[in-house]
Amino acid sequence: MKLEKKHPFISWFASNPVVANILMLTILSAGVYTAFNIRKEGFPAFDAESVTVKVTVRGGTPEDVERGVTIKIEESIEDVEGVDHVRSVSKDNSASVTIESKENYPIGKLLDDVKIRVDAIPSFPDQAEKPVVKENKRRSKVLWVELYGEVSEGVRKEAARKVRDVLLRQPAISKIETIGARNYEISIEPSEEKLRLYQLTFDEVATAVRNNSLDLGGGVVRSKRGDISLRSRDQAYSRSDFEKIPVRANADGTRIYLSDVAEIRDGFVDQRFLNRFRGKPTTSLKITTEGSDDIIEAVDQARRVVGEYQDLPEGLELASWLDGSVNIRDRLALLGRNGLIGVLLVLVSLMR
Repeated sequence: MKLEKKHPFISWFASNPVVANILMLTILSAGVYTAFNIRKEGFPAFDAESVTVKVTVRGGTPEDVERGVTIKIEESIEDVEGVDHVRSVSKDNSASVTIESKENYPIGKLLDDVKIRVDAIPSFPDQAEKPVVKENKRRSKVLWVELYGEVSEGVRKEAARKVRDVLLRQPAISKIETIGARNYEISIEPSEEKLRLYQLTFDEVATAVRNNSLDLGGGVVRSKRGDISLRSRDQAYSRSDFEKIPVRANADGTRIYLSDVAEIRDGFVDQRFLNRFRGKPTTSLKITTEGSDDIIEAVDQARRVVGEYQDLPEGLELASWLDGSVNIRDRLALLGRNGLIGVLLVLVSLMR
C-alpha cells in the first residue's frame, strides 16, 4: 500500500501490463521509423554568416577591377548595419567582395541591405556585368563524377552538360559545379588589310557587332484581348551567326559582312590547365549538398545515374569517386551496433 501511494504512476503500469507493452511498442516503432527516415548529413546545418558580391568585368586587369568595381562596392556598404568585416579580391576579369555579418545578426536583412546598396551604384565600367549578390551557405561534398576519355574538349563539355542536367533532376541533388571545362568564346580578329580595302575602321566593325547581336525589349502593346510583349531576339551565339552580321550597306545594294573583313573563331577562352582522371583528360562534376539536403540519398541517386547512364559519345567513360557519405555510413553502423549491444545488455540484466 505504501508503494502504491509513493509511486502511483509506476504502480498503475505494473498492474496494467497491456498498456505498458503497447506504449513500449509505440516508442520502439517511432524510433525505428525515425532511424530510417531522418535526414543524414556530415555536420549540422548552420545559418549563413556572410554575403558575397561577385562582378564579372570583361577584359579587366586586377588594377582596373579594383578601381572600377571593388572600391565602389566597399564604399557603398561601409555604413550598412550588421557588417562585421569586409574582405575583397580583385583579379583578371572579376571582383569578389565577402561581407561577414555580426554575431546573431539576421543574414536575410544583411543580404537585402547589401543588394540594395550594390544595385544603386551608378558608375560601374561598361565592361562590367550585373553584380551577383548571394549568401554563403555551408556546403558538404557528396561525390565527384568524371567524364574522361581521348575525345575533343567540345564533345566532353557537351556530354558533361547532359550528365549534369540528369543529375540535377534527382530530388536530393541541388548543387553541381563543373570543373575542368573552359567557357565557350567567340573571337573576332579584323584584318587590317581588309579594313583598308573596304575603307572601314575598327570602331565601325565593333559598332556593327554591338548593334546586330543583342536581345532588345520593345515594351508592351495593351489591347482588349490581352497584352503583347514586343522583343527583338537577334543575339548571335555561333560562328555562323556572327559571319552574317552586316558591317556596311553600300549605295548599290551590296553589303559587306563581318566574315569579309575578319576571322571568326568559335572555340574556348584562352586558359591553360591540366585536369586528368586515370591518365586521360576529364571534365569533373562536383556534387555538393546545401542546407537540409540528405547526403546519403544524394550519393545513392548520383551513383544510380552514373551506373545507368547510356548516352555517352564513343571514347568517353563515366565514373565516380570520393564518396562523401562513407564516414556517415560508418558512424551510423557504429551507432546501430552500439545500440544493439545496449539493448542486449538490458535484456540480459532483466532476465537475471
